[in-house]
Amino acid sequence: MKEITETIKKFSPEEIRELGSRLGLKKKAKKDLISALTTITGLHNLLKTLDTGSLRILMAIYETPEGVTFVEIQKKLKIEINAIEKSTEALSRGLLIYTIKNRQMLHSKMDKAYGISEIAELLHIVEPAAITDRLHKNYLHLETSKINKEHIQPVRDRETKEFLKFMAESGCVISLDTARDHLPSKSAEKILHGLLSQNLVHVFQCYRPEFNTYLVLNEKACPTISFLDDTDEPGKKLAVCNRYFILNNLLHAYDVISTFGLFLTKQQEFRKIDIRRISEAMLPLRDMGGTDLPVEESAQLSMFLLNRLGCLKMNKDIAGISLFDLRNDIGQPLMLLRRILKSIEPGTEGGYFTPPFEMPRYECVKSIIRLLHKLKSVSHRYLQITLLTRSLSESDEPSFGDRLMDLAAERERFGITLNFLCITGIIDVDGGRISLSDIGMNLASHILKAYSSAEEEPARKNIYINPDFTLVIPARELPSDALYHLLTHTDIIKHDIIINAIISKASIVRAQKRGMTLDRFLESLSVHSRNEVPQNLAFLLKEWSNQTINVGISQTILLTTSHPEFIDELLMGMAKDGITERISHNHALLKKEYIDEIIKIARKKDAVISLFNEIEEED
Repeated sequence: MKEITETIKKFSPEEIRELGSRLGLKKKAKKDLISALTTITGLHNLLKTLDTGSLRILMAIYETPEGVTFVEIQKKLKIEINAIEKSTEALSRGLLIYTIKNRQMLHSKMDKAYGISEIAELLHIVEPAAITDRLHKNYLHLETSKINKEHIQPVRDRETKEFLKFMAESGCVISLDTARDHLPSKSAEKILHGLLSQNLVHVFQCYRPEFNTYLVLNEKACPTISFLDDTDEPGKKLAVCNRYFILNNLLHAYDVISTFGLFLTKQQEFRKIDIRRISEAMLPLRDMGGTDLPVEESAQLSMFLLNRLGCLKMNKDIAGISLFDLRNDIGQPLMLLRRILKSIEPGTEGGYFTPPFEMPRYECVKSIIRLLHKLKSVSHRYLQITLLTRSLSESDEPSFGDRLMDLAAERERFGITLNFLCITGIIDVDGGRISLSDIGMNLASHILKAYSSAEEEPARKNIYINPDFTLVIPARELPSDALYHLLTHTDIIKHDIIINAIISKASIVRAQKRGMTLDRFLESLSVHSRNEVPQNLAFLLKEWSNQTINVGISQTILLTTSHPEFIDELLMGMAKDGITERISHNHALLKKEYIDEIIKIARKKDAVISLFNEIEEED
């Protein structure tokens, strides 16, 4: 290879002026041309004026430092000799190569093309796959969190550090135009040259699908750069732990709808009183930022999930609800949560049950769970960098440039998924760092099919049960599944870090109505109670169950009761006009407009009410 100063000697004044114009230079002296061509920006400006064929030929020439003949280029690229000759003449006029003619031949096949040494330091023409392969290496280093501060010790000035952080936050790759927009105009070339010479950044010129120059972080330095200023992240005092509260909310929504009903008004909107009742039954949920989800959104989310699970559907103006399809999973919260994750795939949202915010894709959910399983505990920033880098590394050729230009959409997808994982209790936030909760770890074991062989820790006895059946539950000290089973069979008096609850007749028969047994509840109570469980508890629970009046009202307005005396009382009371006909000891036909009145009477008797407890969709 020759040096650029030697090659430019043969240029005529006209060729120098032409090249200066292509480079957009005001001054067109030889030294100005050399200065421009030995910068990333100058080389980029020249290369983008070339066609794809010339760029491919240029790539072939620089891949062989000892030079390459035209016939070798022909064999490699399947380009005709006359086209190669024409392109190399243009490349020579651009001061990008030089050629040596073979005087012994009458044709140009054995003419040889060489690169120029200063250009070779900056020129790395590649296909998109080469960049995505490099990004995959970055991802592998980020995934293993290999920190080595020696890689960035030479970087001392604030502007360069901020630029490196910006590159990391962009998925470890940016276009040259984006880099120049982010750097001070006067020092941009100096900063870029310094990063290249320190091997912190690599430069690539990509000719497909359209030409562009990209900067990629060195894979060994990117974890360290991604950790820069992690300690300064906002929210480091934040703690969010939602446990299985979203599942408890589903059950609470079922309780309300199956007891009071869910009806549409003439305006095709749900009755306000129905939505208020569901909202008031919701346990608090917090998002990634530690903000409480509005109870109306929690109610809307619960109805959406029940609908997606096939438990809640509209028939004309009345909602039908049933947990029959969940009968095998309702006592296994992890299995129920997995069903939810698989059911929420975004699509055409029709009907009345829409989500309060955008839902994530299941594949995106699984990818974050897998990554957190490896990273253990990580900052929001580091996790986002890692996921963006992986996403870009998995791009195919047509979509690579689009994804790079639309990082905002990638970040939004990441935020949607992470927030949903937080709301569902799969991840916890503690001190500003994100990790899989016990729910998330169990879920990861199922997804990865890598079950832990470690011995389980002995159960911690930290629940207090009082003689009046009130419970003091330190929520964060219990396994999530145990807390779920305790809350499914109790009434919550106060919900905070310490949960105050009570075992009541209403709470027990409510759980029974859902199809839940007492076994897991009593087991959780026994395993985690610091004091002895009252001996009469099991007997009392059974007694409550046997004494409870069961009343069912179907969509045909058929009333069914376990106690015939209930219908006798209706026929003798204020609601007698609501009974169309008594068809057996335990069954009666009702008028629709009397449903609310009959529900009030049944509630005064602590009856377990199942309203339209079947799923029938409108034809």
